[in-house]
Amino acid sequence: MARKKKDVPGVAEIRDLEEDGFLRAIIAAPKDDNVRLVYADWLQEKGDPRGEFIRCQVLAAQKQTPAAQKKQFNARAKELLEQHQWIPPCFRGKEAKITRGFVVQFAWNEEAEAPDDDELTKFAADPFFALTPMNLHSVHHWEVMGTLGEIVVRMPRLGCFGKLDLSSICMGSFEQDDRTEFPEGNILCSSPHLTGLRELCLACCGLKNKQIMALANNPAVASLKILNVGATGSEEVSGNFFDDKGVKALADSPHLSELEELVLSDSWMGDKGVKYLCDSRGLPKLKKLDLAGVSLSDKGYLTLAKSPFAARLKELVIGCGCYQSEDLPTDVGVRALAESPHLEHIKRLFVDMHNLSPELIATLRRRFGKRVEVWA
Repeated sequence: MARKKKDVPGVAEIRDLEEDGFLRAIIAAPKDDNVRLVYADWLQEKGDPRGEFIRCQVLAAQKQTPAAQKKQFNARAKELLEQHQWIPPCFRGKEAKITRGFVVQFAWNEEAEAPDDDELTKFAADPFFALTPMNLHSVHHWEVMGTLGEIVVRMPRLGCFGKLDLSSICMGSFEQDDRTEFPEGNILCSSPHLTGLRELCLACCGLKNKQIMALANNPAVASLKILNVGATGSEEVSGNFFDDKGVKALADSPHLSELEELVLSDSWMGDKGVKYLCDSRGLPKLKKLDLAGVSLSDKGYLTLAKSPFAARLKELVIGCGCYQSEDLPTDVGVRALAESPHLEHIKRLFVDMHNLSPELIATLRRRFGKRVEVWA
């Protein structure tokens, strides 16, 4: 089923701050039954039948519950689920995984009518789906992943998960020159609910400059320590299409002062992007930089080798672009890195280039010893 490409509303709102507190506590301690049972009590006091449902599922899952009682609790939970139809018809109910009161995985029903924008936002706001991102990558079918992405990007409390990996969910475009863009990337990258997130992985998501700029300008990413907008490792290219303009937005961002690791692999950045990074005053804690598969010329490597910016790095990954045919780097650029005084204390240098001379490879190994790995 084709996914919608028109503009859609933004993230779901948090309407009940007291309930939000319960859900945040559950996300923070997913193995703690007590916080779920307290939430269940609160729901039951409000006359919400989902309180009984959560309690039944939690008690049925506990080892100390006698087998006969487990059977009763499971039967009652199933009865409540069928009675209240909490799993909407646009999802395959039999494939929904509900763990101790919350949906952590669900699948799209290709035969049902696609949910409209209001329904997607409603699902995202529903506490029943509040823990869904925990098992996002246990689903592999492309259409299912796409449907999950449409809902997850709208969800409140995303930052509470600490780490969010939405790799391979198309949230921008399928191709660099594709003018049709999905709205999910703009929604997620601008979401105020990313607050508190420490690690964000958006590898192979079809992101362009607009989405990267939205992320860089979002105050909610101020807690990020790891940002991966590069490759997944399973594809020849990452599928992210931002270029030097996107890199400049990240380098100039006033909200990434806590960032320690930045993955830009297989993006469309070039030598100017390296210059923007080297001139940046907004990445003071950056320690790891991945530029694998980026189409740099000798000029880009010379810029990096000469910049004091390189002295901040503990790990650096470099390598030619998969389809790079012009301005291929030579020994000149990599030799500058091999001789750079700013890389004296680097702990790991990974070089993936197939045209380096044996003499230069030997120079790299003499300088860095076991700290360098060369694929040539």
